[in-house]
Amino acid sequence: MNRRTVAALVLFVAVPAAGTVAVLAAWGHGWASAEAGGHGRGAGPAAAPPETYRLLVAVTAVLLTAHALGALARRVGQPTVVGQMAAGILLGPSALSALAPGAQHWLLPPSATVPVEAMAQLGVIFFSFRIGYELTPTQLIRHGTASLVLGCAGVFTPLLAGVGLALTLPAGYRPDGVGSGPFAVFVGVAFCVTAFPVLAGILRENGMLTSGLGSLAMATAGVADVLAWSLLACGVAVAQGGTPLGALRTAALTALFAAVVLTVGRAGLRRLWERRTAGSVMLVHLPLLCSAALTDAIGVHAVFGGFLAGLATPRLPRIKEIAERTDTMASWLLLPMFFASVGLRTGIGLIGGAADWLLCGLFVALAVAAKLAGTTLPARLLGVQPRSAARLGVMMSCRGLTELVILDTGLQLGLIPPRLFAMLVVMTLATTMLAAPLLNRSGSMPPDGRADGPLPGPVDYEALASGIRPCDSASSDSIRSRAKTRLSSWKE
Repeated sequence: MNRRTVAALVLFVAVPAAGTVAVLAAWGHGWASAEAGGHGRGAGPAAAPPETYRLLVAVTAVLLTAHALGALARRVGQPTVVGQMAAGILLGPSALSALAPGAQHWLLPPSATVPVEAMAQLGVIFFSFRIGYELTPTQLIRHGTASLVLGCAGVFTPLLAGVGLALTLPAGYRPDGVGSGPFAVFVGVAFCVTAFPVLAGILRENGMLTSGLGSLAMATAGVADVLAWSLLACGVAVAQGGTPLGALRTAALTALFAAVVLTVGRAGLRRLWERRTAGSVMLVHLPLLCSAALTDAIGVHAVFGGFLAGLATPRLPRIKEIAERTDTMASWLLLPMFFASVGLRTGIGLIGGAADWLLCGLFVALAVAAKLAGTTLPARLLGVQPRSAARLGVMMSCRGLTELVILDTGLQLGLIPPRLFAMLVVMTLATTMLAAPLLNRSGSMPPDGRADGPLPGPVDYEALASGIRPCDSASSDSIRSRAKTRLSSWKE
């Protein structure tokens, strides 16, 4: 160290520091009164760091638990989301609060609930955008009316089973002040849900998302969930004093909005991106958030707005890079917050006695059987091969994320009591855990990887996409040509 450096340190560091100490020692007599009275200029800022600190501790605890159990779930052959769902339950009153209430209150204080809820909703929206972006409109529309028929059948069969079960439940499982009609509709909706975000995660982890059967399953799940949300809106409207006509209005507005987004919105975004020479995160996230807000305002959950925004976003290398960064942030940081928020409201201890657990088992069996019957049998009628029809039914029995969103909505609206909410959460976790093993046991993909594609048989999905039913093999070439021409306008 040379002399100039020493001189600079002494003159401009040591001397000013010593002078500051001397001045405060001579004239700074307000230390005790400010600290004792809790007033003064330093009192306000000093109160903020503990709240921020507690929030960061809560987020860290959720992330560590969710990703650790997610990795453990993958090691045992389960989808990552199963471990993250279990993490949310373990951090809530079902486990941590029962074993160590002080530690649970310190890790997840009430002051952290609102920001955790906000992060949870953003995580669900961004994840649904990624799923929609990975499925091109061509993949969805090429199945034509097949996905519509299978989606409707996969909703109304479990809906009947759920409504019938709800009307036979004892009075202790029903909420006070809610009519049997809205309660039965809500339980029926809980049985007919298929979670396309979780299903997409399972298919993506198994390499089946872009296969023919995988895209048919995603299209069918999308139709089923739109119907399920419309039925939920009907139940909520009746419970709050409205009429079922509100559900029809919600469904019509949702269909109109989806048509506008997938036509005008998609074309506008492509033209806007073609005029830019550099990528912009705002041009991806702003349409996404606007679409989610509008679908939520219509009455359908914001997750479908994110899914539609993903479908409408152009498939360009610049956008793909932004989408991958967004997916990393949502999957790693935001999505575990949703499972934590649901886990904080789930009390497994409310399920008491053998009767409750037997009823949980009945819920699981009926939920799986209704989905299998409502999807597999119609698929066989449409000409899908037996093994692939069975696999499609297994895929539709996956509930997970969307089911948790609907259950949480019903709990907040008072349509279901906390005990039934906990039982339905157990049913959701069990059916999601069963999806991957049942899918693996139903048959593996052959070497050419086409077993899950548009399957050979009497149904020509490209012809169905053009709205024309193939009559014989002689006209199949012309039908295929017209179908491809119709689909060419959707190509990215």
